[in-house]
Amino acid sequence: MAQTMAPKRGTFTLLSTGAAVLGERFVYAMFAEGVGTEDEFIAYDGPIEITQLSRNLRTGIISATWIAADVNIDAWNPVTEEGDPAPVGDRVAREPLAAPMIVSASAQYSAVGQTPEGDEPVDPSPSQTATGARILIAASGPDRDDLQWSARWRVGTSGSWNEREYADADPGPGVSFLTEFIPLATNINVEVAYQTGDGRLSPWSDPAVVNTSAGA
Repeated sequence: MAQTMAPKRGTFTLLSTGAAVLGERFVYAMFAEGVGTEDEFIAYDGPIEITQLSRNLRTGIISATWIAADVNIDAWNPVTEEGDPAPVGDRVAREPLAAPMIVSASAQYSAVGQTPEGDEPVDPSPSQTATGARILIAASGPDRDDLQWSARWRVGTSGSWNEREYADADPGPGVSFLTEFIPLATNINVEVAYQTGDGRLSPWSDPAVVNTSAGA
């Protein structure tokens, strides 16, 4: 493009005394008429790039075509012009993982210690008050056998996340698991993510808001 858009171009002829330009791509030149007179006219004064050159071996005359050269062609700024480096090594960059999606999230209440077997799910009612709440999460993700699922929760939209890994209770494209006991609150935010067998982590899903205080 620098050659195509050159602002000046032309031809010149030199006698054998101009053989110094042979083998050169860039030279300094001045094309002028009437130098030193009142009618002096300078058509071009600066570096040029020789684009074609021929020499008459019998007379020694040199003929060439030229274009104005960009003196700043190598004056580049690494910060703004370097761009991204080329990839190295023999590893192919993998496609980014898609974020999972929470299909449903609902509170599950348990009466702690009221049965010999331990906790059992109950429906909140006047005759039986739940003493703990968990969240049953159903989510969708890629259909792979090497996924390890994680969920995290927090009360409201501020504060620290509580994160834990869970085993998939129903292998397949979707996932279903029950969290540990969590606080009773109207605005428990939960998110899920997965990790593949090669160690890549997916983004966290969009949050789902669950009311766990309804059975208190």
